Amino acid sequence: MQLRVRDAANTRSAILSRALTLFSQKGYAGTSMSDLAQGLGLSKAAIYHHFDSKESILKNLVGSTFTDIDALVSEYEKLPAEEIDPSKVLRRFAESVFTHKEVIHIVLSQLPVEMKDKGNEHGNFFARLQRVLVGDNPTLENAMRARAATTVIATGFVPPPFGRVLEMDEVDLSLLISIAIDALKLESAKPH
Repeated sequence: MQLRVRDAANTRSAILSRALTLFSQKGYAGTSMSDLAQGLGLSKAAIYHHFDSKESILKNLVGSTFTDIDALVSEYEKLPAEEIDPSKVLRRFAESVFTHKEVIHIVLSQLPVEMKDKGNEHGNFFARLQRVLVGDNPTLENAMRARAATTVIATGFVPPPFGRVLEMDEVDLSLLISIAIDALKLESAKPH
């Protein structure tokens, strides 16, 4: 029985991994369940055994990403404001986004309208992250700077509408963090 559970978990993980690759290469809309099945050497029925739809696969990818980022925000929310180093928060957020860059890229550039319309099932972690950075009652300027800093990091992986599209491995994480710190008007902390 334990072997079957492990095999099911491995199959599920392989499906998610392959889906992420295909969504990144062909786009969410351009990837079919047949593409996914063929790439894995499975039948579509085998995939449907683990996920009831392509949207369900995407929700799983997005859910695990937001769970990781939400855990980071929750960690800082537990600290007193005077113990929070905003540059360290931005650095850790950038590292987390970078770890999940493919999913973040899909969310920001390809998330189907029907999924966007269902609302934010993962909580408003961006607003929570911004409160961690500037407190509960920031000035308008500080609130806008926190929003700019987090947006710089979150959107650093999305291709610009004009010009050459950057490949994921061309994004300079240190530069992204530096720009975010500049937006927040913090002294740049030395990289760890």
